[in-house]
Amino acid sequence: MNFQIDHIIQIKKSPQHWTLSATQWVPTPRSQVFPFFANAKNLEKLTPDFLKFKIRRVSDNNIQVNTLIDYWINLHGLPIPWRTKIDEWQPLSHFVDVQIRGPFRLWHHRHEFEEMKRGTLLSDIVTFDLYCKKYQNTRLLRWVNKDLHKIFHYRHTQISKIFSEQTMPE
Repeated sequence: MNFQIDHIIQIKKSPQHWTLSATQWVPTPRSQVFPFFANAKNLEKLTPDFLKFKIRRVSDNNIQVNTLIDYWINLHGLPIPWRTKIDEWQPLSHFVDVQIRGPFRLWHHRHEFEEMKRGTLLSDIVTFDLYCKKYQNTRLLRWVNKDLHKIFHYRHTQISKIFSEQTMPE
């Protein structure tokens, strides 16, 4: 029986915030996968063109705890500066980036890398909130959720191309 984890994306509401989870398996050892994600410049390769994403500055040559990454995105015609800080850094296992400045009231993105079936299981867990609580259950939130699905679908497609995704061996 073949087992494949492929492009699972869920967005769920808790009383305090929203959580997006995305999971994907690639047939590449995490010793080769993690360094790709450890290079901030590769984030541009995983971001769809419609965001016009551009990294402006990375505070450290080698990413580590407290590294700051400044970039610009374009959301529906609005250029927005975004700054993230690396809050946790555990090579080959996981890292966490949090938004310091940007379009969300809260953005906490945990990237996990787990060896599985001669490959790597990639998991993204994003906890987020909009700035204004009264918009949490409106069209704006549906718009944000739709955009996040498009972004993470694109990310999945790019990761699949980069790491030559196949069906996981038995």
